Amino acid sequence: MLTSGPRPQCGPRPLSRRCSGGGWVSACGAYDWFKYGSRAARRPIDFLEGDTVVACVERLAHKWRGCVVQFFIDNSSFQKSGAKGRSKAHRLNDLLRELLALMIKFGFVITWTWIATEENVDADHLSRGRVDEFLRTVYERGVWTSTTVPEPMPDIGRVRTLPEGRGNLAGGLAAEGRAQAAAAAEAAEAEVSSVGPGVTLTELLARASAEQPGDGVRPDGCPAPMPAVARMRGGWSTRHVLLLFGLCFGTGGDCMPLSAQQASLTYSRASIYDGLPAALVDVMHGVMDNRLSSSSWRTVSAGVAIWCTVCALYGWERILRTDDPRRGGKLAAFVLHMTTKTRLVYGSIEQYVWGVRVWMQSQMVVDPLMGVLFWASFMQAIKVLTWVPGEPRRAVPHETIEAIIEPSRPSSTSWRRGTCTTSLRCRWYSSSLCSTTPSPAPNARAPRRTRGAIPSTK
Repeated sequence: MLTSGPRPQCGPRPLSRRCSGGGWVSACGAYDWFKYGSRAARRPIDFLEGDTVVACVERLAHKWRGCVVQFFIDNSSFQKSGAKGRSKAHRLNDLLRELLALMIKFGFVITWTWIATEENVDADHLSRGRVDEFLRTVYERGVWTSTTVPEPMPDIGRVRTLPEGRGNLAGGLAAEGRAQAAAAAEAAEAEVSSVGPGVTLTELLARASAEQPGDGVRPDGCPAPMPAVARMRGGWSTRHVLLLFGLCFGTGGDCMPLSAQQASLTYSRASIYDGLPAALVDVMHGVMDNRLSSSSWRTVSAGVAIWCTVCALYGWERILRTDDPRRGGKLAAFVLHMTTKTRLVYGSIEQYVWGVRVWMQSQMVVDPLMGVLFWASFMQAIKVLTWVPGEPRRAVPHETIEAIIEPSRPSSTSWRRGTCTTSLRCRWYSSSLCSTTPSPAPNARAPRRTRGAIPSTK
């Protein structure tokens, strides 16, 4: 359960032309201020505002477990980024990742509130090093009550240098995990070293049995039962570190990998159409037909039209039955027809093959490409033959360019027409790669010539 927590105020301010400072104050009485080094002072103001928030959270996060902490900040850029949890600026994203790690580790939530600069008086005094004025206004404005005891940070007034590698969440968690592991190893080593040389193995076992939790009524000679749930060493901080480590380095929700022997095992095949009541067949078709958009169905229709042409040419049935032993060769003939008989590029060929596969499945048959050997190598070769860097364009004839320029001779009084003519001439004479001007570049419609390329037959 989360409860309301303290309300810190943060904000850096320039102390002089070459120096900036930051400061924060909390309703619990804690406060701090520091100067930024010459290199850190050159960073953008929104980054320094966020860094001041991070400095405050690092000092007070251990007090906020189970609390909702409201932050008042007068920089709207970082305040809005904190409210969204992300930012388009990488520098702010790095700070937000650090705050996320601290919130997960110590179990609290930050809410962001914008405050006008004129109202952020207390943090402004601290960021400028005016501690005496701060101690006066913080009570007058009601941020602290009469019972609040000031708690300055031990190193108040220091020079803050920005750490390297901001936002490296995985690296920070890994370093913390290594430090905890090293501390645990040192504790275990100290415990082992405390055993004297005269202690026998029987005495060590008796000591371990006495330290094991239990009710102490087990019969003599009977081993203690294994616990149903193994206890995890370390506190909740260790568990949070391990959890975040798994989130950062996990491979996603993939299934457990299969060995070659497991993958070779076969199972009885079933389909959603087998055993479907006759009254639900039309409903099933309606459901399956609505899974694609209109543009995708246009791709399917275009691919099926070419497939029907190939079937008519060779006398095949349009539907490839499930487990048809000749389906691989038929689909290869379909691709070769698009390669040699049309000017389609690889992107279109690949889309039309996908369209035919989708159409076959809509006819309640298995995807015909499943189980076809050497298909990936075949399509890779087709890609080499039909690849183009982009959509091909034909060069505009010179006569068309002359017809556009002719009315715009120097005698023309239109300044806009003359400017347009000058720009057009520059593009034309420089052979710019533009879709409206001729180019000396080779025609992109010609396929790449390689050894053994399939000749185009007309």
